[in-house]
Amino acid sequence: MRHDGLVGKKESVMKTEDLVSLCLSRESMYRLLARIYYCEMDKKTMNVLTALQFEEPLGIEALDGSLARFQKTVESYQKADDRAYEELAADYARCFLGAGIVGENFACPYESVFTSPDGLVAQDAFESMHQLLNHTGLKLSDSDLMDDHLAIEFGYLAVLCQQAAEIAQKGESEALAKNLKQQKDFLENHILNWLPAFCRKTEACPVGAFYPQAAQLTEALVTWDKSVVSELL
Repeated sequence: MRHDGLVGKKESVMKTEDLVSLCLSRESMYRLLARIYYCEMDKKTMNVLTALQFEEPLGIEALDGSLARFQKTVESYQKADDRAYEELAADYARCFLGAGIVGENFACPYESVFTSPDGLVAQDAFESMHQLLNHTGLKLSDSDLMDDHLAIEFGYLAVLCQQAAEIAQKGESEALAKNLKQQKDFLENHILNWLPAFCRKTEACPVGAFYPQAAQLTEALVTWDKSVVSELL
């Protein structure tokens, strides 16, 4: 995933190959974000993160700063041993599963927890996502994650981006506009309505730097990406 493929150009002035590249870059971004929150980090995924190329600053302070900090942390795992990854797995469990955490000092990665009055899982957001996935015929995970888990929601966005690339390749402008509107609505109604609060909770977790910095970068990337989609409409 290269950041130079993620630019907010109007569809009308973009060449087809540039638009397809943009959609595919965004798909890669969301698949990678989904993987970060899906389960514990492993060496294979860390190598993918290490290999990412961001050739120049984007000029967006929050994004450039969070990216630089995260890249530095990722690079520190290049020669990490198994013990370092065991500690990272423990951090995942503390951050997102509440393992060994007293009280509410962990970040439960379910939309329902952040959008329901009582902060419970399997509430309205879950029902909405379950119906959406059933309607589209998508099965995004073989795990026991519920449908409003952050990884599932990022996975859904990745599929929409993939579909947008296919539509753009065919030159179907009306279908593409409809797809992009779906993406914008989903970002507003199922991601950005709770992601900032989730990221604040992650940043406050008593763990190492990786997941809090990943959360900072996630919020910056998704906020920026929403503006990219808005400019394409």
